Amino acid sequence: MALRELIAGMPRMRAMVRALRALPDRLLHPRRRRRAQATLARLGPVRRIVVLCLANINRSPFAAALLRARFVWAGIEPPEVISAGFIGPGRPSPPGAIALAAARGLDLSGHRSRVVSADTARNADLVLVMSARQARKVSRDFEVRGERIVVLGDLDPELPDAREIVDPYDQRQHVYEWSFARIERCVDAVVDALVGSRPGSESSQHSAEA
Repeated sequence: MALRELIAGMPRMRAMVRALRALPDRLLHPRRRRRAQATLARLGPVRRIVVLCLANINRSPFAAALLRARFVWAGIEPPEVISAGFIGPGRPSPPGAIALAAARGLDLSGHRSRVVSADTARNADLVLVMSARQARKVSRDFEVRGERIVVLGDLDPELPDAREIVDPYDQRQHVYEWSFARIERCVDAVVDALVGSRPGSESSQHSAEA
């Protein structure tokens, strides 16, 4: 009987463990979001954005394609947007990523992964990464100043369970959908912040009047 009760209670215990693990990031998220928004607001003209993830086949190519599209849909000439990774050049995006991107009007079928170089990172006005570890790597290995690096997930308007945007590689379809939906929310926040900080924009005029 005790063993049966223990087995029955395991899903609830796992849920409690997950909630405890997520608690620090959930508590820190509002402050991290304000800091990321402030970083974007302080940037000057943004002519080049580099989006990074581990392998440059799922998260970063989707985020980069979405960034370009969002600027165009806002009626604004987009900056140069480059996606890259840290491993494995020359690989295509998986079918799951291509399908989810296509559902949003984006074409990843011709994408091939590239490895980020120091020059690419250094010449960016803004570097978007998927995790704090990647932010530290870019800062340390490529000598990019921290005020030009933003962890993309920090801009999520919803309260996340983790700071990192999960890598959906080799995961089930619902993980892809969850990851891409979060990227979409965060990309919208990037575009809103950068468009709003441009001279002549409605939000920048309000700031000047204040």
